[in-house]
Amino acid sequence: MKKLFTYLCLLVIPVFAQDYWPSADEINGPEITPGSTAIPKKFKRPDVFVLSIDYKTRIGQFRSMKDGSLIEATILPHAEILHNGADGNLQDFKKYEHVIVRLHPNSKGQWKLASYVKGDIKHQHSHKQYWEVKSIDEKTGKVEGLIHGHKGIKGPITFFVDKNTKYWLAGQEVKADQLKVGSRVKTRTHCSENGTSRIAWDVILDDHSLESLFLKPQVSKMLQQEKELGVPAYVNAIENNSVTFTIFREPAKRYKNLKKGSSVDASSADWALKTNSQRIGGKVSNAKYKGAQGLHLSIIFDEVPKHFKVSKHARIWLK
Repeated sequence: MKKLFTYLCLLVIPVFAQDYWPSADEINGPEITPGSTAIPKKFKRPDVFVLSIDYKTRIGQFRSMKDGSLIEATILPHAEILHNGADGNLQDFKKYEHVIVRLHPNSKGQWKLASYVKGDIKHQHSHKQYWEVKSIDEKTGKVEGLIHGHKGIKGPITFFVDKNTKYWLAGQEVKADQLKVGSRVKTRTHCSENGTSRIAWDVILDDHSLESLFLKPQVSKMLQQEKELGVPAYVNAIENNSVTFTIFREPAKRYKNLKKGSSVDASSADWALKTNSQRIGGKVSNAKYKGAQGLHLSIIFDEVPKHFKVSKHARIWLK
């Protein structure tokens, strides 16, 4: 009978796995400290292709577009994950997808800390860029053009199209012949297994397609995910049953008008931002949006929280 009771308890009580947490040398840097979303002034932004991302350790391996060299970096929990014109998840990026990573030195001087991973569409959209097609080689699929941005022409661009490339116009998939000299496009690109050239998965021929097929679905996806999984945050301070958090930069934009007295739930979370304790309820006592520094949020809980730790992570459900 006792064994049966123990078994039934295991069915209803959540069991949380032991947390993974990297060493201080791996995640600290001259301007990077746990619990802070501040972006260091010293950085590099290489163009790379995704080779692999370990979602537990948040270590990504990338191939440099410039010289094909291997780049390995720990993607910080508060890093901006920017995909399809909005924010996203590490799981959104496919193998060989072209991205830009913002790298910073760790405490050993190695450029192994990433504070954002940005996909093509987000980069083009946020910088108001489009690529003007100047020539198309029908045999090789090579497309050459000019990059236009909000400050004028930024330089040449070369990418390739193949039999797997999809073309989008007026919110629908169209044939390849819609890509012409003079077309103004945005793209989502990748490389071949061993190459460093950009090959288009998607060629977007108008803003309506960009908005309806990429931007809006990505935003809707993130809102639904936040409803289910909570919003990621750092724990800044704990005093009795009051805890102060910093909600990360990208989701903070959606909740910057959060009111005092709003009901919330929260749970502690591990390095991979997965919850590792049960949710507890509380009310917002103070909320202050600080732009790139995220949303600073104070919550008074209905009970004294036991699982939160300063500089560690949390998930918050904003009702």
